[in-house]
Amino acid sequence: MAAAASSRKTADDILPLFCDPDMRICSFAGAGISMDGVSMILPPPTKCNGMAATGAYDEEEDTPWARPMNSPAPVADWEELLAPSPAAPDQGCPELHTLNLYFCTSIPGIPFSLLLSHSIPLLSSLAISGCFDATQGPSALNILARNLINLRTLEARDLPWATVGIIMGIGWDAHWKLVGEVDFGGCAGVGGDELRRVMRRGNSAMPRKKIKI
Repeated sequence: MAAAASSRKTADDILPLFCDPDMRICSFAGAGISMDGVSMILPPPTKCNGMAATGAYDEEEDTPWARPMNSPAPVADWEELLAPSPAAPDQGCPELHTLNLYFCTSIPGIPFSLLLSHSIPLLSSLAISGCFDATQGPSALNILARNLINLRTLEARDLPWATVGIIMGIGWDAHWKLVGEVDFGGCAGVGGDELRRVMRRGNSAMPRKKIKI
């Protein structure tokens, strides 16, 4: 089952209509939804003791602040991911494997990445083109890379904060080994030929990937 919404008028109050335990594909391209709205669609998040709670991405040191997840335990709400809480009831779309949030600009990068990592770590396709700001974007991308271990397709177009250094700092060999197709088209800080050369030279996994710029 798939659901789609492509309008700035699509707001949080109608998102419960999209919640179905059999939902596998959700596309909210350009929708005016918030973090609370996204949390309605996703299954209950789980607290992961292996994920660090503070710090920031350092491009020069390549030191992302998120660590791989382990030992999940349920929490009640995405706002309580960093604090113990009782278990949440079943809800959302537990079978979700594809999520498109193209230009959903009301969603903050770091809270969203934490929520997604805790809720559906086996997500296989993600579109975050035009999402997040320069303050949270780099760290958000690294959180996703270190926790969405099953991701196969990533669309991250039109991100003005994305540079070759930030993209290379993901650690493709160590984390997103299974990603077969990546799209960084329209990112102002990324030169197509330069990124292709660097990615293929610096990562043994990259020659097997389809890179779109």
